[in-house]
Amino acid sequence: DPTRLGLGADPNVAANLGAAWIRGHAVLAAVEVQPLMVFMRVPDGPYDLAGRRQLARAWFDEVLSLDLDGFSVGDFAAPGQAAGNPAAWTWTPGTPPGDPGNVFADLVMQFSAELAALP
Repeated sequence: DPTRLGLGADPNVAANLGAAWIRGHAVLAAVEVQPLMVFMRVPDGPYDLAGRRQLARAWFDEVLSLDLDGFSVGDFAAPGQAAGNPAAWTWTPGTPPGDPGNVFADLVMQFSAELAALP
């Protein structure tokens, strides 16, 4: 819960902090010639769905801007939200990504397509 870190309920603050964390750890990984592995979980905390989607997009954009060799997005569950995690990357098998119950599947697919298009 980002509020325990004193971030408040503004998703922009958490988006910027998360992007800075990714950027800083990417530098450390490069210096050590090690891969960067980030288990990216969108926090539930005080954020509504729009705020959580904003966080995910900001962090995806940061990853794309860094020219990393790889990245892992975590907290997948099918169906994750039905398992009690309101911030889970939910996809219900047999449904299209745009289904209202699949609240992040479209972002994950978009991010995957953007990564695949990189040279």
